[in-house]
Amino acid sequence: MSDLQEKEQDYSESLSPVKVNVDIDLAKAVGALISPVNKIIDMFGNACGIIGDPLRKILTGKADAYVMNENAKIMESHKCLPIDYHNDNFSISTKTLDSFHQRMLQREWCQAEQREMNIEKIIKKAIEKVKNEPKVDTQYPDQDWLLRFFTSAQDISTEEMQNIWADILAGTAKNSKAYSLRTLTTLHSMSKYDAELFKRVCSHLITVLNYVFLPRYDNSVKETSVSYQEILHLSECGLLNQSPMLTLKFSISNIESPSFIFNEKYVLLVTSKKEKDDLQIPQYPLTIPGREIASLFKQQTALEDIKTFATFIMKENKNVIEQYSMHKILEYLDNNQISYDLTPLVSV
Repeated sequence: MSDLQEKEQDYSESLSPVKVNVDIDLAKAVGALISPVNKIIDMFGNACGIIGDPLRKILTGKADAYVMNENAKIMESHKCLPIDYHNDNFSISTKTLDSFHQRMLQREWCQAEQREMNIEKIIKKAIEKVKNEPKVDTQYPDQDWLLRFFTSAQDISTEEMQNIWADILAGTAKNSKAYSLRTLTTLHSMSKYDAELFKRVCSHLITVLNYVFLPRYDNSVKETSVSYQEILHLSECGLLNQSPMLTLKFSISNIESPSFIFNEKYVLLVTSKKEKDDLQIPQYPLTIPGREIASLFKQQTALEDIKTFATFIMKENKNVIEQYSMHKILEYLDNNQISYDLTPLVSV
């Protein structure tokens, strides 16, 4: 063998995928900080058990690691069938097969090809979202999460849903615990219509302390353009709880004026008629998957919706409230203090 041939062989071997233990401790392998792009590639490699140049080719749209795994599974399940080799590529010969088995094999190969294209698109979208981000820590999701993500994402073909899955992958590269397994399961069952409807609902959400909810108005269609049937639908999707019995309660008094910050922009100042009483807010609370998916949409609740909500609280608690005003927050100060505009947006 000539020197040139040896160099070519060495180069070829350096590009070959390497099987790895999927339980590899990547945090120790890559150090204290890592680029989010490399972290995404590592997560994919750890999920499918292959690392090396095939994964790096994702950046140029030529990734083949995942489809190699899928094809290997097909070959293993049909190892009794004749195999054709040509130019170092293999395929199952269908020359001696009946039409049924030909259709079966064609379907399986086409499915593996489609799944590979879906995975590649999602990964490339995620990489595009984080390519300019600073380095992140080396905390990775556990193996169950990685397998669930890529097993679910491989069947997502619509552009809009792929964007959501890419957001989750990008977000996980920056925070390994950002999205739960339950969220992956919920998202996998969602259609494009479900996502569009939920995104519309997210533009009317209210956040008070750690609670995120859609106010349970008497006339939801009038106040939010969301019908009760649509709320039921989102409840069936596992995104919110439509029980009519759920109400938030906050203690208020006539001695001091408790403040409630909502949507991080507004503060509610309330005093009660009695020495102590409860402020009640009828609500449709978001589930954990609902909250995590809502965070992807980054919808802002309009000021008019905020005013509608403030007026709604006042009407629901008219027998309890003595004084009531809502103000815009100007600045967050030290020691959990805030400054706010003294001119109220809504008041009693």
